[in-house]
Amino acid sequence: MHLISKLKHTLRLDGHEFDFEEGEYLHTENSYKYSPQEFISMAAINGFKSLRYWVDDQGMFAIYLLRSEL
Repeated sequence: MHLISKLKHTLRLDGHEFDFEEGEYLHTENSYKYSPQEFISMAAINGFKSLRYWVDDQGMFAIYLLRSEL
């Protein structure tokens, strides 16, 4: 997903300034689809333990509760 600036402006956030030109875009998201077991395996490889997860009735979306093992 990308956000596109409609006009030139400056965003101030937590003591930092970000300048955007009209038409400039900001990449905000990549969307990937994984099964629960694939996601849990990737999380474990990167130092997280899956505590619990919830999946919608259609199996389209999931939310994971992870704990850092590092």
